[in-house]
Parts: sequence; structure tokens; C-alpha cells
Amino acid sequence: AWQDFPPSVPEPAFCTRWTVWVDLSAARKKGLEILKLFLTGAFDVAQADYGFLTTESDYKRKNFKVSYDGQGTVEEFLGDNPEKGIPGLYWMNLFGPLYVEWFGREHFKSLPATVIEPQSSGSVFIQFGETPEAAEELDAQQRQKAAITDLGDEAFFDINRPDRILKVPVLN
Repeated sequence: AWQDFPPSVPEPAFCTRWTVWVDLSAARKKGLEILKLFLTGAFDVAQADYGFLTTESDYKRKNFKVSYDGQGTVEEFLGDNPEKGIPGLYWMNLFGPLYVEWFGREHFKSLPATVIEPQSSGSVFIQFGETPEAAEELDAQQRQKAAITDLGDEAFFDINRPDRILKVPVLN
């Protein structure tokens, strides 16, 4: 049968980006736990390698640049292609088995964040602060920077060094 033969080329890597705008006041009525359930559920269904949930202001602070190119103002999001590096750490972050193995599971256990390891998926969930706003406070921002240092700065985008080449895991 044809399925007895291995493929002649590896399956292609692909990147799918979901952007979901959530009315935070509506989410608060249901409880913020609904956001965690949404993120982890979407992550599992997509069999994703990386995902995050944060506020627009946090995302813009870490990934949005306004510059002048000699002819006009250029406004753009940078560092948001996970094939070229991890965009950053935010309020809620999920790392699939690819990244957990690449960083080493033991590195996640000591991060200055809430760290949850779901039993069956091989993923790791990390959260900075109980609310989206708490993740934007100075303490949470410092803990995010410390976590980036612990995991490896060379894997994470930095808006202050946008042209730097980042390390990424090799896909098999």
C-alpha cells in the first residue's frame, strides 16, 4: 500500500496566525478563566508550537515601531513571525512540545511566573499576573525579562534590537 512508503520530502512547516479581539469587560463578566480556557483550547486544537494572549497596549509596546523613512511615517508590527523567533513574553504564553524540548522542560520550572504543565499535551503554560493589566506592571515586565534571560535571550524578539537574527528550533 502507498502508506508503507515514507514521504520523499518532509512535511512543510506552516505558520498560522490567529488574531482575536476580546472585549475585556465581557470576559470579566464570565471570569478571566474563560480566556485561559479559550487560549489553551485553541492551542490544543491547532496543535500549535507557540501562542500568547495579551492586551493591545502590551503587544504594541513590544512589537510596534513608528519610524520615518525619508518620505513619510512608517508604522509596522515587527518580530511577530515565530518562524524567525518568538515575538516575546506576554500575559499568557503557551509553548508546545517543540519549544519545551528545545528549551528544556527544567528551564520552565524555575521561571518567575505561574507555570502549568498540562498532563497530556507536553506543553507548558506560563502566566505573568492574574489580570491582563497586572502583566503590564513594572514587576511583571521585569519578571518577563528575567524569564527571557533564563530561557535564552537569543530566541526572543526585542523591539530595541529589531534587526538581530534569532535562534529557532530546527523542525524535523
